[in-house]
Amino acid sequence: MEDFLDKLPVYEAQVSKDFPEFLLVWCPRKNCLSNQRERPFLVHKNTWMFKTTLTAVRSGREYVVRARACPYCMLTARIPDRREIR
Repeated sequence: MEDFLDKLPVYEAQVSKDFPEFLLVWCPRKNCLSNQRERPFLVHKNTWMFKTTLTAVRSGREYVVRARACPYCMLTARIPDRREIR
């Protein structure tokens, strides 16, 4: 699973100047509509920064969500670490 996550591109995130509790997020994919129109999407800081854990029903294993889908192109990219956010 770690190998798969390492291969995913990383979102570029920046703290919004007008609303500091939100992040401006750009999709790393070149063919995404958000990049073509230069339109980032807003995400609340808490939804991305707090660890989200899912538990598999059959095996009972826990998984930490470290990637999300872009709302424009619906392709997955990795959530940046706190130190990577400008």
